[in-house]
Amino acid sequence: MKVFNRFTALALISIGAISCQPNGSADEQVLIDTDLAFADMAEQQGVGAAFIAYADSNAIIMQNGRFPLKGISEITTVYANTPTDLSLVWQPEKAEISGSGDLGYTFGQYTFSNQNTTEKGHYVTIWKKDKQDNGSMY
Repeated sequence: MKVFNRFTALALISIGAISCQPNGSADEQVLIDTDLAFADMAEQQGVGAAFIAYADSNAIIMQNGRFPLKGISEITTVYANTPTDLSLVWQPEKAEISGSGDLGYTFGQYTFSNQNTTEKGHYVTIWKKDKQDNGSMY
């Protein structure tokens, strides 16, 4: 039985062409570290808690076969009821930051699993640097 329909598409809105800083910048490492901190929180505190904690108030989460979740209110409504047996393992492969330093993206591989199913795939997350500089997801 597949229970991942509302959780599987972790890709957020794609950005058109943006000017990016050179590969390997310190900001890219900060973004990868933030992505890894999200993944660690998902493993330690639960998938729902991680998505709620890292979502910006205007975040959009795309979902396979469903309408996108728009804004923290919808995200909280869906992810507050995340099954406790759901596990997310997430590993970023690359990050790039815009020339202005206020937008970036990460992509990598994920594995969702529960007692009955395991699903593997790729994700893309677009990050917007927030005013407090703590890496909210946008």
